Amino acid sequence: MADTVKTPCPDIPYWPEPVTWRTGPRPGY
Repeated sequence: MADTVKTPCPDIPYWPEPVTWRTGPRPGY
């Protein structure tokens, strides 16, 4: 589900990596 739900919503941390999508090391965030 972590790879399926990739929403640009910093308020809803679906995947178990809130620090990852917050910093923005991956393309798409």
